[in-house]
Formats: sequence, structure tokens, C-alpha cells
Amino acid sequence: MNFPIKKDEPYRKDGYYLIAGDKDKFKITIRKVRSNITEVKIRINFLGDKPYADLIYQKIDSNLNVIDFDDKGLPTKTKF
Repeated sequence: MNFPIKKDEPYRKDGYYLIAGDKDKFKITIRKVRSNITEVKIRINFLGDKPYADLIYQKIDSNLNVIDFDDKGLPTKTKF
């Protein structure tokens, strides 16, 4: 979604904390819960904006396990 990242730092020992966006500030916490399970928490602005957060969650869900392959069939990158 091309939000500028204002802050990106480790969160505890098992995750990351991000602040993104220009006008609307997004606070995003990502942490590993178990193998193959990641928890993502999104907070928009001071009071929150559930529809906007849901849009970001949908974008994340639509890009899970999406891998691009080159002409030789080798993976090139994961989309997010």
C-alpha cells in the first residue's frame, strides 16, 4: 500500500513494531506466536479506525504465501 515507514524496530524478542503513514499514523505490531503463526495488530490514529484497519488486514491476507517466480521457475520475491 506504499505507506512511508516512520519507525521500524524490534518488538520484544519475537517481533517488530512499525509506525507508518503520513496523515494517518498507523501503529503496527507484528510478532511470531508459533511456527507458521504470526500475530498482526493495527492501530490507526489515536482513536482507531476499524474499517481502515480491516482494509489493511485484507491486503495482508490477499498477499500471504504469494511468491513470484522467474523464467527458470525460481522464486524471486514475496509480495507484501
